[in-house]
Amino acid sequence: MAAKQKSPLNIVMGAMTFGEAGKEGARVHDLKDIEAILDVFQAHGHYEIDTARTYCGGTSEEYLGKINWQKRGLKMDTKLYPNASNTRLQVPGRELISHGPEDLRKYLQIQLKALNTDKLEMWYLHGPDRTTSYDVTMKAINDLYNEGRLFQAIWYQQLRCSAAASLRVDTVNPPKRLRQALDSILARSKDRYWNEPYFKALEIIRKASEEAGFTMAEVALRWVTHHSLMKREFGDSILIGASSLNHIEQNLVDLEKGPLQAATSRLEDLTIAQASSTVPKRDDLPGDKGPSNSFSAPPTAPPPPPPPPAVAQMTEVPESVEAFDENIISTKLKVFVDLTKSFASPVVIEQVGCVESAFKSLRLAILTASACIKPDAKAVNVLLEPLRKDVMTVLQVPEKNRKERVWFNHLQVIAEGIPSVGWIEVEPKPGPHVAQMKESAEFYGNKVIKEFKDKDAKHVEWVRAWISLLEEQRKYVMEFHTTGLAWNPKGVSLSQYSSTAASPGVPPPPPSPATAGAFKPASSGLGAIFADLNRGDDVAKNLRKVDKSEMTHKNPNLRAASTLPGNEISTLKKPIKPSKPVALTGKKPAKFVLEGTKWIIEYQENESGLVVENTEINQSVNLFGCKNSTVQIKGKVNAVTLVNCIKTSVLMHSVIASISVTNSPSFALQITGTAPTIQLDSTDLGQIYLSKECLAVEITTAKCSSINVSLPVEGEEEGVYVERAVPEMLRTTIKDGKLVTAIVEHSG
Repeated sequence: MAAKQKSPLNIVMGAMTFGEAGKEGARVHDLKDIEAILDVFQAHGHYEIDTARTYCGGTSEEYLGKINWQKRGLKMDTKLYPNASNTRLQVPGRELISHGPEDLRKYLQIQLKALNTDKLEMWYLHGPDRTTSYDVTMKAINDLYNEGRLFQAIWYQQLRCSAAASLRVDTVNPPKRLRQALDSILARSKDRYWNEPYFKALEIIRKASEEAGFTMAEVALRWVTHHSLMKREFGDSILIGASSLNHIEQNLVDLEKGPLQAATSRLEDLTIAQASSTVPKRDDLPGDKGPSNSFSAPPTAPPPPPPPPAVAQMTEVPESVEAFDENIISTKLKVFVDLTKSFASPVVIEQVGCVESAFKSLRLAILTASACIKPDAKAVNVLLEPLRKDVMTVLQVPEKNRKERVWFNHLQVIAEGIPSVGWIEVEPKPGPHVAQMKESAEFYGNKVIKEFKDKDAKHVEWVRAWISLLEEQRKYVMEFHTTGLAWNPKGVSLSQYSSTAASPGVPPPPPSPATAGAFKPASSGLGAIFADLNRGDDVAKNLRKVDKSEMTHKNPNLRAASTLPGNEISTLKKPIKPSKPVALTGKKPAKFVLEGTKWIIEYQENESGLVVENTEINQSVNLFGCKNSTVQIKGKVNAVTLVNCIKTSVLMHSVIASISVTNSPSFALQITGTAPTIQLDSTDLGQIYLSKECLAVEITTAKCSSINVSLPVEGEEEGVYVERAVPEMLRTTIKDGKLVTAIVEHSG
């Protein structure tokens, strides 16, 4: 008789640690140890196992296939992650997988064989594949389902569909020795979670847990089980892993314990109180001196604070907002909106209208940040709520208009690109987020171009206008918000702030002494202007005729003078150029640090001894804002990028994906190993030194000049190069209605 579950929620065993010794992430290598762990798991009444093709190099499935899991009465789920469209996961020795029909059938057969079965309980398509359309993928899944190969197939967009249908899905991966447990298999998630705010939060929880006499893992498991939104009746489950027998036993025991009692219920209050000085402690609140009787009981609200003092309105538009207006709102966005209205269907025009609203909400948030000190997360959420609503409206349009056969890809182009405005919530590198969303939009944009390039050029122009807008946004972010939304450290609080966008305008300056008595308008501002206009011809009654002697275009002597004869009005001063927000002034601090899988090297000046050591193949090296510096990268890395660097040299061994140089004049690159691609954009004066092993590299240039490539001379000793210039002059001719471009070659 099967054991009865004691835990309130269903528990699923994650087999990410089961596999062959030496494989990435493998910790449990002996089949007897695996069976012992499963014995404990089943003794607590659980029966569902989760694995994946990527776990332990595919050996997790193979090990599970050797233990006769079917005879144990277990249910098996596995996953297939596509890396065909993700260069970051295309590493030597790893299979290249897509979600095309051939690969789906091929790898399902491989997984079934490895698991020693002919069908699965659940098969997850574990991530997006932008090389294959959804329709093609889902048709292939339907065919496999009809063949009886699987009972359920969950597409990676399940969460969006579930939200639209008011369904609830929660997934949990509770912590266990967090810092020690993060190894190379979790390296791609470090850039999300391996940062100081998370460490601070964990430290607060650790102290509070110790006070209550619990481990952090127990608090996390019991909180998720009893105090979260997860419910068994909704089909929610908790996924846990195991690296040892004691590990799984302790986790299962903790999951069967009851709700957190009164002493532990204060953990949430203690955490909030320590994390934000604006939240009062429970003991300081009136009428709440006794212990809490409920975990979720809110503390008594404190009396409302006195109204804040009036704050002077902004009289100048900050440079960051001015640049946003000039480069995006008034140019790229306006062109795109006008073009859409000129030819698109009503549903596309409506969606683009929401895009316009989103960018205006984004502008307001940037304007607010330029005048305010950074508030707490709750206040930021309130500030960004209009922007989030605009984005959600744009995202919902394609789902509601799937019958729009002609325009559906257009709707998808917009929906894939609009999350780019979410850079405002990304730290510390929002620029790559915008670039990633732009690439997503380009996927559907290329479909539109392919379909309409020979039918209607306006569709092609429209796609390029949208991509151009996203690219301009990326450049703007890289210039003004390099490490996140720029707040004003010397500004006012968000509650005190009142922007000029919410006011009728800046009051006019007082009249000068010479003109104080000349005119006495009854009112000022727009009201006075409209009042004068309504007077019609009467508005000119107080004007006098100008004598020819007072006309500067007829009297050369007057043009040499700064004022008219008899006029005592002082010469007006030139308008003051708006100053930069405080957050943008001054020299930025230098930075040299590994954040997750990214080496961040920023604002280094006159440094010649910078060395990146102990690298791994999944790491990237990013240089930004460096001057007159030299960086040496030892070992093999995934990618190297230079942005806004001047006279910066980089010596590297090997790169797996690509080397990218953008807006970095007078650069130098030397590759002693191999690299597949070098991309140069908007960069002048550059020198590239290649090794004999790197002669198969592909170099692409855009808006570049004076780029030289030094090639090793065959038969000569190492270090002897011959220099070749990258062509700059191109000749374009028209043949058969097509543009034919070739390099201009000079002879003689």
